Amino acid sequence: MTLLRPFLCTGVLQPQCESVAIEALQLCTLLLPPASRRKLQLLMRMMSRISQNVDMPRLHPAIGTRTLMVHTFSGCVLSSAEECDLDELLATRLVSFLMDHQQSILSVPEYLLSAIRDHIQYLRTVQ
Repeated sequence: MTLLRPFLCTGVLQPQCESVAIEALQLCTLLLPPASRRKLQLLMRMMSRISQNVDMPRLHPAIGTRTLMVHTFSGCVLSSAEECDLDELLATRLVSFLMDHQQSILSVPEYLLSAIRDHIQYLRTVQ
């Protein structure tokens, strides 16, 4: 989260930094164990679908569905050994950003896939 702090300002990600933040999060999520990455992917997809479902009745009388989703699951997404380490506002912004860009963040970057294909091809030709 500390890496993204310079890109976050006044509650919204600066447009020119959005692609950099997406790429950084793509690489960070690739470092997760596969089972954890898959759980994160499923959780983000569920949160996003519930938040976007206009036909679903309100889950809370005073809080919007999206806000409820973000506040409910931000602790699950960004757990910390010490609760005091978790900046609530930054956690909320990051989880919201993850929800909004979950498809691109949780996919492997094309340049990385291409580099892997090229390296595998090189290894095959060397053998």
